[in-house]
Amino acid sequence: MAIELTNEQKNAVYGKGTILVYAAAGSGKTAVLSKRVIERVCDANDKATIDRLLIVTFTNASALEMRTRIAKELDIKAAENPGNTYILKQKLLLKNAKICTIDSFCIDLVRKNFGVLGISPDFAVATKADTAYLSERAIKSVLSRHFKNPDDDFINLCDSFNIYTNDLGLSEAITDIYDAGLCMSKPHKWFSDILDSYSNYNIKENLFADIIFNDALSKIELIKEQFNLIIREAVNVEHSEKIIASFSEAIEYVQMMIDAASFKEWDRLYELSCNYKTPYTPQQKQWSNQELYLKVKAIKEKCKKSVDSIKSNLQGTEVQFIEQLKLAEKQIKILIGLVREYSEEYYNLLIQNNILSFGHVEQLALKLLCTEKDGELLPSE
Repeated sequence: MAIELTNEQKNAVYGKGTILVYAAAGSGKTAVLSKRVIERVCDANDKATIDRLLIVTFTNASALEMRTRIAKELDIKAAENPGNTYILKQKLLLKNAKICTIDSFCIDLVRKNFGVLGISPDFAVATKADTAYLSERAIKSVLSRHFKNPDDDFINLCDSFNIYTNDLGLSEAITDIYDAGLCMSKPHKWFSDILDSYSNYNIKENLFADIIFNDALSKIELIKEQFNLIIREAVNVEHSEKIIASFSEAIEYVQMMIDAASFKEWDRLYELSCNYKTPYTPQQKQWSNQELYLKVKAIKEKCKKSVDSIKSNLQGTEVQFIEQLKLAEKQIKILIGLVREYSEEYYNLLIQNNILSFGHVEQLALKLLCTEKDGELLPSE
């Protein structure tokens, strides 16, 4: 029995070009994708045979279900169009269709192109035990070289991680940065981008300053909303004039903080956060509505903590921030250097043992599928 599609599902099935669909579990994603595949295969204006499509799923079970559903859809099409040899051909080609997990696709692609990549075709995918062992060997090799001939920057980095009593901190930092980079389309460019983030001393363009300003802005805007809420609810309480006047004045002050954060005025925002004063409210005994008093008190305390956190993130003046950035830049430079050394050492050990982690398989697959031009990744020929 045919399933009646919703309007959203119809858009996903019949939409042209690139379609991005967000759908919850059990919402019919597999059924919809199966129908979209059939529509693509049977498109009178732009047919694509089933063996020319790449259909990726999360699990092998999902891949099997997808193949089964497509087979059923082809059976329906064949019944509706008896004697159509093209549809019958698609049924035969289905067994060769690339319906698989991303893991299977990448591994198969890399194996078929081993010569281009300069690797052995019979490589194995590394287990967790394999990667843990070879990673430890690689990190020890890298660090031991620097311990033999340490320079001042390396010594300072070791001091920061207290490596002389526990070297795990530095080792974990190196491997964590490396693992994060392996998830990027261009790992080594990502490493360079990290360095660039520390070498940009323009406060209005610096990545870390931008994070601090955006965090401050979201907190301050929430404070303003909370203070407006108090004004609305304090209209009919005792001493309402004083409460409203106090919070109105506070909102004006908070608006100056919003402006400073919006225009990325570091010193101005720091000064305002240092001089922030909690708005006045009468003592508890003067409130007949104790529930409202406790609500206002909680809001005031929460807002004060938010301002304190903004001040803590700023830590000081713009000049002081730049000085801290320059000190950090030296350590980040040596840290990224260690990551690059570890990357080469670790990969060589994997190749020597004829194994690859899936992260490396993905990178090799990406190398086959894409070519870089003017810093951008483009589909390869």
